Amino acid sequence: MSEEIVKEKIKEIMCKYELYNADFKEEIDSITFISLIVDIEDEFNIIIEEEKLIIREFANIDSITEYVLERR
Repeated sequence: MSEEIVKEKIKEIMCKYELYNADFKEEIDSITFISLIVDIEDEFNIIIEEEKLIIREFANIDSITEYVLERR
């Protein structure tokens, strides 16, 4: 799966939670963050390591995309 496709899928998931900015760490609460992570895990069939479950680790589309591509 290409970087562009991964990024598009992540954007779709983010829109579900009304996260429209590429850098969303200022606008996300912890419940939404966990929901976002679960959806990303389900979409890409990965498990995100517990130590990575910190908002600043996944503060934007690029950091999430990079992580997903590394895990696939």
